[in-house]
Amino acid sequence: MGSEQQVHSKACKTHSKYVESKSSSIRADGRKLILPYGSGICAGYLVEETVGIGGLTLRNTTTGAIVVEPGEVWVESPFDGILGLGYPMIAMPLDPNDPVLPPVDVMMKDKLLDKNQFAFYLATCKPPRGSGGSNTCDGSVLTFGGVDETKYSGDITWVKMPALQKALGYWLVLGNGFEIDGQNLACGTIPCPMVVDSGTSIIVAPNKEFAAINKTLPVLKADCSNVASMPPITITISGNKFTLESDFYVLRGADSNGVDTCQLGIQGLSVLATGGFLWILGDPFMRKYYSIFDRDEDRVGFALATQHTSAVNVVV
Repeated sequence: MGSEQQVHSKACKTHSKYVESKSSSIRADGRKLILPYGSGICAGYLVEETVGIGGLTLRNTTTGAIVVEPGEVWVESPFDGILGLGYPMIAMPLDPNDPVLPPVDVMMKDKLLDKNQFAFYLATCKPPRGSGGSNTCDGSVLTFGGVDETKYSGDITWVKMPALQKALGYWLVLGNGFEIDGQNLACGTIPCPMVVDSGTSIIVAPNKEFAAINKTLPVLKADCSNVASMPPITITISGNKFTLESDFYVLRGADSNGVDTCQLGIQGLSVLATGGFLWILGDPFMRKYYSIFDRDEDRVGFALATQHTSAVNVVV
């Protein structure tokens, strides 16, 4: 968030803010910043700062100070900022003469990590009401420099990223199938490029493929009464099968009266800027599978995340 003196949107007033006047390490950059997201755009300017992340100190780091966030989505979002973990070619703004290095690249440049890896463990929460849970829960962990062996079991399946990744800059893997009840609905003939992304709260399929998925799945009842009978889905990635039960791909929340509500955590979206062919393996997938991102080897690793048996996926 931008400084208090430059707040231009309602969203800035409801979140914690970065206050330039209280910083002794800030240096002006002079460039403006516009970030487009699926949920809306935000804008501001760049500064050079010292940034602390989990005990690591990133000095002389180019950082975005956001002051314009149009739309209610930013007001309602619980987070105060965004930590970009993609490759440098999709950092903003695109400037070949003075590139903006994402945080992991700064860590790599300054040799702050034992291994140039980071890994996500996304906690799986109890339902808001039915099992004594709530709309929020703690326990998710982002690890820099390697993996947390307490957060997964079994072997890690490593998937090398295709050549297409270098052009797009996403953490990209190739899907070879999307099955429901043994019926393959997509990616069987031509592999599907799938982005592994912790910043997406759902699984995204291109509109055409989602229509087939939505037609095949039973209709999910909003009161969550048929979640247990919803079939598992299986996503094949580079020949490896990853199964998601309904507790992972169905999102639970609570209405204004505290009553459990459910919605499908798979949606259709064709992002025109990428040709409309990308899939996104978001949080429902990453809650089931501990996900490791390896910059040295340009690969993604998956292992079965440690979960409580009574827990289910909750949208917050």
